[in-house]
Amino acid sequence: MLFAYLQTWHNMFSYTINGEGFPIVFLHGYAETKSTWALLINELKQSYACYALDLPGHGNAPIIEEFSISSMAAYVADFIKKHVKQNVLLVGHSMGGYVALEVARSYPQLIAGLGLVNSHAAADNLETIENRKKTIQILQNDKLTFLSHFVESLFYAPKRTYFQSLIEKLKLEAQQTKVETLIGTQKAMMERRDQLDLLLHASFPILFVVGKKDERIDLNKILGQTILPKRSFVLFLEESGHMSHIEATKETAALIESVVRFIIKN
Repeated sequence: MLFAYLQTWHNMFSYTINGEGFPIVFLHGYAETKSTWALLINELKQSYACYALDLPGHGNAPIIEEFSISSMAAYVADFIKKHVKQNVLLVGHSMGGYVALEVARSYPQLIAGLGLVNSHAAADNLETIENRKKTIQILQNDKLTFLSHFVESLFYAPKRTYFQSLIEKLKLEAQQTKVETLIGTQKAMMERRDQLDLLLHASFPILFVVGKKDERIDLNKILGQTILPKRSFVLFLEESGHMSHIEATKETAALIESVVRFIIKN
């Protein structure tokens, strides 16, 4: 099989493409960039066309006028239409999962399958909204210190030493993100709509990757969501925090491959 690699900024999109075959589009989480998918894509690129896209205001992507989950979803849909040109398995990590859900709702013709990695379909509750408001205040005063602690906290504590060099790289990338983006995306997440009905009525398969040591998502909340779709593929990881695509790369890749095989077969 031919192997392709491309990094480009055509039409104001910043993305990489690795490999050929069925297309998988990856959307990163809050204060991340497309590079967060490198380890996972390395496991999948021999069999699939793996696209990793910088969301607006992140990495080398342009900042948009007003951040919202729907505006970022429109950006992703435009990318798929112009550069992939067929329906895809759309996989989102954390905030990227919120964007992926909105793409699936608003542009279902582009979706062959949906992946939620350390993400979920419920809207923010009151406690989370208050925490986001506090985060915005902290970002306005001390962005660099906040991001340093934030990135570290995403990983399961016993694994942080092993991943320390990668964590430092992710910290640097996060700290290069403009404060307008960091605040704008917090507000976007705070205002996003509930997508539980999408899980319930989706005709395409949905995969969930869940870290049991994820401090940012209530495990019980995820458990209830995994039974909603008609076709649900679920991976629970005992020793993973909020970065399962990095902390358990091979297991996550295996689940994604299972979903792609299902899509192709059906």
